[in-house]
Amino acid sequence: MSGNYNKILEIDLYSHTCEIIPIEPVVSQTYIGGSSLGAYLFFKTGGYSVDPLMPESPLLIVAGPMVGTTFPGTSRF
Repeated sequence: MSGNYNKILEIDLYSHTCEIIPIEPVVSQTYIGGSSLGAYLFFKTGGYSVDPLMPESPLLIVAGPMVGTTFPGTSRF
């Protein structure tokens, strides 16, 4: 697939930089959906060990695989 599949856009608000980071296909197949992938990325970045109001704390906005379809309940985001 092309487009934004298996990619993360990391934006550093402190240094005003952007970086596209690829996701391994195994990770995207294991952690399907916004909640599980968001939890994986949160623990991978070490967000649990940082005070939530510190600039180093990650802010993750992750959409699930059904977003954009007509399936009921997918527009809660």
